[in-house]
Amino acid sequence: MDPNTTESYLTAAHVWASGLTTTTACTFDRAGNFWATDMFQPNPNGPPGDLVRIPFNNPSALVHIGGGALPFPGGIAQGPDGSMYVTVYSAITAPGIGAVVKVTTNG
Repeated sequence: MDPNTTESYLTAAHVWASGLTTTTACTFDRAGNFWATDMFQPNPNGPPGDLVRIPFNNPSALVHIGGGALPFPGGIAQGPDGSMYVTVYSAITAPGIGAVVKVTTNG
């Protein structure tokens, strides 16, 4: 999309990747992969959330890292060690329940 035009983002934007559910945060890692946290799974009877890696050069190849077992993931950031750090229990309001999990990545 060119910000110097008057074209509407609704007509200028195109889908780069799909298959995500309730994305709460996203980032790129140093290798160029796109990462997203999905707070909920499409199946309401399934596990609560997941961490998804999408290779920049192959956006149709979603890799579900969390196995659908991350409890309500919210934010995500890459640390200086290359690992991804994800906040969990982001939708729970009980005091002190939130946490940060470290996800070691390979690629």
